Amino acid sequence: MLKRVRDSFRADHSTKRISDTDSGLKLHASSSLKEGLTAQPSGLERETVAWHKGGAASLARGEVLRRGTTGWAPWIGEDFYLCVNVKEALDLEPGVSLMGATCDPFVRVVLARPGSLPLAEAETRVILRNSHPLWEEWLPFSLDNVTEDMLVALRVMDKDIGHFISFCGMVSLPIKEVLSTITDMGEEVVYRMPLMDKSGTTRRPGVLVFGISILAKDQYDEMRKVITAIQDPDQIHAQLHEYQLHIKVHGVKGLAALGSGSAAASAGLALQFSLCGWEQREPLRCALGPTGEAAPDDLELVVPLGAAFGEGESLKGRLRDQYGEVRIDLLSWKNKLARTQVPIWDVPFKPDPIPAPEISEAARAAAAVMGMPGSLTGGLSGARPPPAASATAEPPATPVTGTAAASDANKSFLGAFACNVASAMAAVAGGSGTQAKDAPSSPTSPEPPAPPPPPPTPLWGGKRYIRRMEKLDKVLDKGAAGVSGPQKPELEVSMQLVRVADAEAAGADGGAGGGAAAGAVDWDAKDVDVPAEPLAAPAPHPHAACDYVVKAGPHELLRALYGPDAPIADKVNALEQMTDYKCGEWGPDPDGKALTQRTVSYLKPTPVGPTPVQSVQKVLVKGDGGWVVENRITPNVPPVGQCVHVFMLVVGQHVGAGKTRLTVSLRTEWFKSGMMVNVVKGKVESATPPDAVKFFNTLKTELAAKYGVEGGGGGGAAGAAEGGTAGEGAAAGTAAGGVAAVVVGGGAGGGALGGSPVLLLAIAGGLGLVLLLTVLVLLRVTSELGHSARAFEALTGALDALPSRLAAVAQQQALAAAQVAQACPSTAAAAAEAAAAVISGSQ
Repeated sequence: MLKRVRDSFRADHSTKRISDTDSGLKLHASSSLKEGLTAQPSGLERETVAWHKGGAASLARGEVLRRGTTGWAPWIGEDFYLCVNVKEALDLEPGVSLMGATCDPFVRVVLARPGSLPLAEAETRVILRNSHPLWEEWLPFSLDNVTEDMLVALRVMDKDIGHFISFCGMVSLPIKEVLSTITDMGEEVVYRMPLMDKSGTTRRPGVLVFGISILAKDQYDEMRKVITAIQDPDQIHAQLHEYQLHIKVHGVKGLAALGSGSAAASAGLALQFSLCGWEQREPLRCALGPTGEAAPDDLELVVPLGAAFGEGESLKGRLRDQYGEVRIDLLSWKNKLARTQVPIWDVPFKPDPIPAPEISEAARAAAAVMGMPGSLTGGLSGARPPPAASATAEPPATPVTGTAAASDANKSFLGAFACNVASAMAAVAGGSGTQAKDAPSSPTSPEPPAPPPPPPTPLWGGKRYIRRMEKLDKVLDKGAAGVSGPQKPELEVSMQLVRVADAEAAGADGGAGGGAAAGAVDWDAKDVDVPAEPLAAPAPHPHAACDYVVKAGPHELLRALYGPDAPIADKVNALEQMTDYKCGEWGPDPDGKALTQRTVSYLKPTPVGPTPVQSVQKVLVKGDGGWVVENRITPNVPPVGQCVHVFMLVVGQHVGAGKTRLTVSLRTEWFKSGMMVNVVKGKVESATPPDAVKFFNTLKTELAAKYGVEGGGGGGAAGAAEGGTAGEGAAAGTAAGGVAAVVVGGGAGGGALGGSPVLLLAIAGGLGLVLLLTVLVLLRVTSELGHSARAFEALTGALDALPSRLAAVAQQQALAAAQVAQACPSTAAAAAEAAAAVISGSQ
């Protein structure tokens, strides 16, 4: 949006207090407020956002409706809607002061008369555990029954356990002041206000940023359709399944507590990106600066929105509520240190390139007035982009601190919608929408020469966000040398929505690297004795797999390993006994980083059944001096599924006439965690390098038979250093050898990784461990049941023997009594006489 600052501060504001009682909202204002209510709260920042483009006429209040003499009266009525754009909040605290309490904020907007119940209210979504939330939600209110004594109150609430909510703070504005500030239709006034308590007298932690604008009824109806389309989890997939989300991380600040230098690698720092059901983890492969800043220059990724939102159709509960959040977590190994989020509907689209004009300036001016941009829904489905701003457009103003402003070239969902609405209203205000305004009348005027086409927009452009992150671990609160006080982690990232077809076209035009056209690799190129430029090979990965010289030129070797007709690759595929082999054609790279890429999928036979494997191969560089191929293999490991990427860097470098040095290095990247993953992780990482050495020794034999090979000791040494010889790797399995097979065999090796003996042994070991534990548990349960059965039997026997034992005891007692009677007859006689006397006395 184009932004122009109207008022920064108004220091002459008179004090006003807002109290929230059970009976409603009451306004306590000074005399200056009662006269005109033109002042605004102390410390409030405000700016005006013009939705229309420069040069386009806007629809002012007086031109729309003249129903009163006051500055705010024209907006009152059923023809207009008040739209509150809740943008973001900063430095919030939980609503309850309890140990371990978190802030899960949402905003409730209330339109109310003093001393009465709210006329209307609406709420934003709840953002989980975030003291610096970014909402970017529009809440419209009808101005049908609005009076000048009403208030617009925004209350920040904290959702607690169950249905309990607590109060964080609030801001409020008189409706008369709000409407008096807005002068044009399609104009948004942005406020930045500190939170206050319910009485309006005491400052509460936090700042709220929001915007207010006026829309006509037809604009409101279209906005409701737009909001329903982009903020409904059941419709978002249909709107964005043809798009990719491009993300580039520029830097992370506020990590001084973690140290400096190579601390990012030693602490296992990584960023985890999540959207709906999609998740990817990227390590921070850079050093930390002295003040705790990390600036990775290669952290870029692409999110396929079709797959991400397709997987989210089954999400329930809290995950469904957060479906549209691009969540970014800062991790240290498995611990989450900080978190932030960006709503997907705030991310702008990549603008389509503007073609060179083929019509006259007069016709173009007429078309500019006649043509109305398509609706937002049309923009989502591939309609033309909004027209570029004219030369008379006002420069964008500095946005409110903490927010990011998108230019006209990079509109977000609602930004593009606002541009469309304003353009439509400008066309209505200018007269008939079928005639050009101020267009030259001479049809025979000469056409000016067509200007050169504009430079292509960088692929990794888009909207840049500077997001303060919510701290999740106390380790970030530790002090650091040279840094005063605890730091607040901050993430700087760019995001952009790119249509898949546009991404492929960008790759075809050279992509971000500016190389040759994607898919245009000359597989029939001839080798030269002396190349014009040497190959600038990238840095290898940590684990080396091979290093030897093949007596063939770089072009010839690349054809043999990756070409459309690759004999060595076909032989390796046959040896691996792969089935359902599907090798795609070489085509453009959607990321724009490679000259060309292809995908391979197949089933690899394993003792536990066929294992599916996916592989993506990219030719990064190709020339007379050599070539570089990157291969990413992702096996579907049973029963874990896809849990690891194996990245292999294959480099063929010209080292003389008819000679190419072949070097291969690899690294693993785990993107899933869990008990079963931990069981196989260590074994896979330790066995992969030596197995890769074994495979490339086999490949060396094949290449020697066809071309001849020189050297080849580096890979074996590296493999031995990594934990074993080639023979030991063969005994353990050929996991990395299978990976290498993908590299040289057009994708076959990824399947070997998925079904390699090492990995299978690891899986079998894990399953065996689980089975053993299950058996031990069953044995323990059986033993306990046996003890219980024996105890029950003993109890039954005791109960059976109880009557006989009681009879024996009674008999013993009778014998004892008889013996006593015999031993003392006089005593017995005396007892008998006493008894007889008692009986006679009783008679």
